[in-house]
Amino acid sequence: MKIRYKNYEIELSEYSYDLYQIRPPRQFQRVKDKNNDVRVCHGYFSNLDNAIKNIIHIELFNKDEIVDLTSFLKLYRTIWKDITTTINQKP
Repeated sequence: MKIRYKNYEIELSEYSYDLYQIRPPRQFQRVKDKNNDVRVCHGYFSNLDNAIKNIIHIELFNKDEIVDLTSFLKLYRTIWKDITTTINQKP
């Protein structure tokens, strides 16, 4: 089973939740076809919450901003709520 959120995939394996991100290749990555996206593994987690926390960490890492702690926590909670709402939506 796979759980998708934006360009992330969480694969359920027998013992872990495996987190992947599909994104364009970066300059240092060697790929045969530069037009194709790459699937990057971000780790293996024992529970779903930790995989989600890693997605939030990646999302926040990609923002180039200086914020105070209150703004950071608000943004963190906003992303957490968006992810859990997306995962919990009924098809």
